[in-house]
Amino acid sequence: MFSSKQALSEKKKELYSKTKERMESIKYKVESEFNTSNMLFVSDRLINNSYYKGPITKPLGIEQVKNLDYDGIMDSLISSCLSFDTSLINERKKEELRYLSLSQDPMKLDYSLENKKFVFEHNAEMKPIGISGTIRDIAIEDNVKIPGPVDKLINDEVRANYALNQLSKKGFEVEYLSNVLSSGFLGIDKKLVPTRWGITATDDTIGKEHIKEIREFPELSEIQMFTNEFLHNVFFIILLPGKWEYEQFELWESESGFNFNQEYEPFFGRTNYAKDQGGGYYAARIAVTEYLKSIKKQARVLVIRYIKKEYFFPVGVWQVRENVRNSFKNSLKVDNISEAKQEIAKSLQVDISNVYKCSHLLIQRRICDFYGS
Repeated sequence: MFSSKQALSEKKKELYSKTKERMESIKYKVESEFNTSNMLFVSDRLINNSYYKGPITKPLGIEQVKNLDYDGIMDSLISSCLSFDTSLINERKKEELRYLSLSQDPMKLDYSLENKKFVFEHNAEMKPIGISGTIRDIAIEDNVKIPGPVDKLINDEVRANYALNQLSKKGFEVEYLSNVLSSGFLGIDKKLVPTRWGITATDDTIGKEHIKEIREFPELSEIQMFTNEFLHNVFFIILLPGKWEYEQFELWESESGFNFNQEYEPFFGRTNYAKDQGGGYYAARIAVTEYLKSIKKQARVLVIRYIKKEYFFPVGVWQVRENVRNSFKNSLKVDNISEAKQEIAKSLQVDISNVYKCSHLLIQRRICDFYGS
């Protein structure tokens, strides 16, 4: 029913291979359907006020730029510039592009793009990037408006984690802050940070700050359960009475059943990176801590992520974060862990009893379990 970590890795490689073949097969269709002359190609995150903020690659005319949310523009513009020919854009222009990440508002751009090509790139942390090319010239037609608190901290000699936590407390979204970090504006030794590292570092840093507060909250008094499905990813969140602990399972559906891995952290946290689940672990955890902060409770948290076969390529950890956030809008009434397991079995139609046997949280026996309180 399940296999080793090595088998799980092989399964992921197989999925990535199938993805590449499928994307190559539609390459002609993409290139033939869209007239690529004088068009701007970006990976944006919000179109038509879609409830789920997610990445898509879409051809857009220059006049449509103002309608887009550009908090993901650095991935498209800077990577295109640096990957193809940096000598064509002077240092002043590069710096202007870097400052785009500090804007919370859409920015109007005008540039010429040559050597356009369809190169589908993706991984588990970052949003997919599709059509790209060489930027010959670029003009930023709007002034970048930097929020006051951000402007102050990027000019102070303070550590990046301090800056992230201060800005988070002032209400800035995690997605925006990861862009600011990746663009090299935070920290004492300011430098560009790879996007995938920036996303995970932001989730981890702010999540840890939340957990410091959560440890001081009173314990949850009853079991709570939540669920949500998006992009063929099903999440079950079970909150159990007790002091803060966090455990997350990732199950990959296969023809023969499923493979799974596990990550866990005790009350005082973990000291190593969650390498089996990577950025998805920290994206889910920060969404959970946001909820616990909102109800001012601490709990033992069990997260089960079930990835269906239809999820044939990763779109980035944004979908994990949004999926878990939306789980807390869909509660399930259960009185004990047995009823929670029944809800999962009814939803998945799969026996995952082997997962429960490996759970740190579910095999624990606490003093209150013997006295019924």
